[in-house]
Amino acid sequence: MDELDGRANWPLRTSHEGKNPTESTTFLEIPQTRPKEKKEKLPPWRHSIAIWLAAATTVFVINLVFLVYIYVRGTTDDHLIVFSRTLYEGSCSTSHSINIGLHVLINILSTLLVTGSGYCMQVLSAPTRREVDLAHSQQEWLDIGVLSLRNLKRISKWRVCLWVLLSISSATLHLL
Repeated sequence: MDELDGRANWPLRTSHEGKNPTESTTFLEIPQTRPKEKKEKLPPWRHSIAIWLAAATTVFVINLVFLVYIYVRGTTDDHLIVFSRTLYEGSCSTSHSINIGLHVLINILSTLLVTGSGYCMQVLSAPTRREVDLAHSQQEWLDIGVLSLRNLKRISKWRVCLWVLLSISSATLHLL
């Protein structure tokens, strides 16, 4: 390999490694620049789903850390209810302010989850080109660009399962 491509010690080459065998001095050679390989960009919808997935993971971690913190640091007076904890004990005005702040945070996080879930449900129910062509060959039509229950019978079962899981999680967030 050293003699074949001449790149063994590319910044420093001697006469037997270089291009001119009559020179016996060491010289610096500018390395050849290779064209940069282009990274494949994600389509915009996949990029949006990746952002939503990161946001959903962040919300999960925030909830988990808060839950563990309260379980470890909170106090309990009732030994019959294992998971009952007192978050704050003090003045009513401070308690009211903490309550408002926590509810605002919970609403912001749940809104983030519900909107991201709705977007992902719309993407999952969108038919692929092959599914549209198949439906047209059977004289049927599919909805494009909208969240459609009608499309669920024509898309892959894997996407339908994901869609159902997202709809269940969204419904539970709305009910809380």
